[in-house]
Amino acid sequence: MHIFLTGDVQVGKSTIIKKTLAALKLRDIGGFRSVSVPDLPDGAMSVYLIPARDEHPMMGDWNRVGIRKGCGRGIEKIPEAFERAGVQALVDAENMPLILMDEVGRMESAAARFSERILALLDGSAPVLGVVQKIADTPLTNAIRTHPNVHVLTVTKENREELAGEVLRLVSKELDRTTDSAGAIVFRNDTVLMIRVGSRWSFPKGHLEPGETAKQAAVRETKEETGISAELLTDAPIAVPSARPEDRRRVWFFPARYFEGKVKPQLDEISEAAWVKVQDAAERITFAPDREAFLKACKVR
Repeated sequence: MHIFLTGDVQVGKSTIIKKTLAALKLRDIGGFRSVSVPDLPDGAMSVYLIPARDEHPMMGDWNRVGIRKGCGRGIEKIPEAFERAGVQALVDAENMPLILMDEVGRMESAAARFSERILALLDGSAPVLGVVQKIADTPLTNAIRTHPNVHVLTVTKENREELAGEVLRLVSKELDRTTDSAGAIVFRNDTVLMIRVGSRWSFPKGHLEPGETAKQAAVRETKEETGISAELLTDAPIAVPSARPEDRRRVWFFPARYFEGKVKPQLDEISEAAWVKVQDAAERITFAPDREAFLKACKVR
């Protein structure tokens, strides 16, 4: 599900997005944001479209997508700039953990390739957080509002504080469905470290944190969930799909050996942790891809 905010001018839409991004602490994002700069004569303002990940972006004719003339003189649209800078900003966006679109309004109406790229991303699984201009009535903005994968939230002065928390919750939920996890299959002599969550037996694992590698996450999650410090045996993890078909994330399991520590399960996350005889482990595993990963890890230990 993609989240788009709408509402009156200067009601706090972009502020909510900034708060959300600050709380998420993502290492990288795709997409774009637009900024208005008073750099033209007679009070006119340039509107620049810049990549979401750029902290110190360049601004010039290449990415000036419009001019706000002020004093009721309207807006000059520059569609060719959307086709240059906008399309470029969305290159490989579907491979990012989150795509920013702040904002989509009236100026894009004549930028066909840019519009097509936005709609293609809405058909994809990478979550989008964006703003759709309230007063814009164009084929693109209407397509965003009515897209089956888009949830539009209206921001008002009365609800903006509460809505900030709701947006963070919704985006975090989507990221949970798309953020990879990492774990370790830890061997000690003729046993392997296993965890149980409910009735399902598997191996310690968890989501990668911002800026963390899969190897770092595997070691950290194993220690947190079980109290066991592990030494990874290889740089090449074994990929396992999510147990939930609607998720697009993967789990990366690293074969590992016991280093130190005593089993101490993190009971707010798992039900049990235990050393299990290697010969008995396969039959305990309920998720077939986990079993395949275990059998591959056995060949490495």
